[in-house]
Amino acid sequence: MCLEEMKRIDDCKNEKELVKLAEEINDKIIFKYYNEKQMEHLVNKLLKLDFLSVKYETREEILNVLCDAVSNYNISSKIDWTNILKIVDKLENDLKEYVTEFLHD
Repeated sequence: MCLEEMKRIDDCKNEKELVKLAEEINDKIIFKYYNEKQMEHLVNKLLKLDFLSVKYETREEILNVLCDAVSNYNISSKIDWTNILKIVDKLENDLKEYVTEFLHD
């Protein structure tokens, strides 16, 4: 499964590019551009990012993508939430709400 977006995640040189990519992915999620398998791979790829090494705005944008992905696709049980669960206590309180939302969706 090689989506252009998967490669672009790796190629992002800075947070501005990552936020722009997250916004593009989110637009496609809303319009059901991806199939479930593609979405599963893309979400798992995003979850491998180091959330604590990026700015608040970047974390928020990525978490928003994750919430929309889980809300629009039946993938929650197929996602490896391990990385996000390890850091959830270190996130800002309002960002913890995103995690709660997609873990209980």
